[in-house]
Amino acid sequence: MLTKETVRDALNAIGNTFFTVEFVAKDGGVRVYNGRINVKKGLKNNERSELVRKAFEANGVVPIKIDGEKYKAFKLDNVLSIKGAGQEWVAGA
Repeated sequence: MLTKETVRDALNAIGNTFFTVEFVAKDGGVRVYNGRINVKKGLKNNERSELVRKAFEANGVVPIKIDGEKYKAFKLDNVLSIKGAGQEWVAGA
């Protein structure tokens, strides 16, 4: 697994462009998502959304917008690899 710091650095380097993340899900299976982070379109900006955003940050959860209007999430400490912005971060490399 990549460290939380490596994942944060990778996400900062990628910015708001499309990327691919491979991670271990809660059920132990490996998932791959393609999408973007920091997408605000379609989200409500209210008290509840602020509470959710803070809870995600506190628990190391990163929301990602995938095809169309779907949002999914992954945890920082479960990432196996990230590809984006012409770079690749891989666990054990």
